[in-house]
Amino acid sequence: MSEKEYTDYLASLTEFSKEITATREASREFLIEIGIVDKNGEKTKEYENLCIQPDQT
Repeated sequence: MSEKEYTDYLASLTEFSKEITATREASREFLIEIGIVDKNGEKTKEYENLCIQPDQT
């Protein structure tokens, strides 16, 4: 990976991080989208042992 590719990737990752953490709703939607929690805010079976603070779901 070239320096420019790395810089571009890092910028994209930083922007995405800002988007998914901008609001509680955005964070929750992201967790639902990737399958960590369901639409009720409960952890899915695959992630039932994952430590998520109760007030973050």
